[in-house]
Amino acid sequence: TGLDGIARRDTDYHHIKQQLDGINTLYARLKLGDEQAKAGTGPPVLLLGFDTQDLGKCIVSFDNPDTADNVVTFVPGFGTTQAGNKLNMQRAELLGDTSRRLARDQTTASIYWYDYRPPQVGNFHRTMFEGLADQAIQPLGGFMRGLEASRTAPKPAHTTLMAHSYGSLAAGKTAVEYPKLADDFILLGSPGVSVDHARDLGVHPSHVFVGAAADDPVARWLPPRDPRELLEAGPTPDLIFGEDGPFGTKPISPDFGAQVFYTESNGHGGYWNRFSKSMENLGRITVVGQEPQAK
Repeated sequence: TGLDGIARRDTDYHHIKQQLDGINTLYARLKLGDEQAKAGTGPPVLLLGFDTQDLGKCIVSFDNPDTADNVVTFVPGFGTTQAGNKLNMQRAELLGDTSRRLARDQTTASIYWYDYRPPQVGNFHRTMFEGLADQAIQPLGGFMRGLEASRTAPKPAHTTLMAHSYGSLAAGKTAVEYPKLADDFILLGSPGVSVDHARDLGVHPSHVFVGAAADDPVARWLPPRDPRELLEAGPTPDLIFGEDGPFGTKPISPDFGAQVFYTESNGHGGYWNRFSKSMENLGRITVVGQEPQAK
């Protein structure tokens, strides 16, 4: 019908606008990165992958991962779109800047990796299912292995996989399928990673770091084990808090065995606040020879 055609047109327009916004943002940041690298005021900004199909694909590195001493890869979570890449690129860039400031004798490449389809706003119930995280296993695992294979420096890099929100579920499931995926893991605002203990990620639990703000609903909310209960509850389900969720033991639980570090942040997205204790601790985990500090 005519109304159906208008609805489809509006949906297509919104999708195209999102893609164009993402492309323009990316182009502007790459251009600025090239100018800064030439002037010696910043690291090179490298485009490692890009696509406009579906929700899009964007992989950007701040400095060269083939030669850097430290390489951290950031996997975003719920609600990420091509148009929202600006914020997540800023988070990756800020982490790289913080790491270099904390360890001036080391080089750090900070990568923003967006190559899967996380649950979107308006489809909150899909965060209760693992299917979209499963789709990230092969591209994320292949990318991490590719970083190892492309090294041109004589020594291997110290690698960190940092994942936020639903992205931590994707990272956890990938770590199970790809052993020794990274030297360290950082799980921020995590609903669970599909395993019940930090050691199941393929590293010693002392190398799994968890950040969870006191009021982060994703990290601390206990959703029902049967997702159908959430659907029946409607758009505003009652919040129940606990340590055992549908994706395994919550990473903040002592039973999970990880290193829970101080975040000094609020809500689900405040972990990267500039000059905050949480941002500094993320930088300390990323570089060699430093540990996150207590409050």
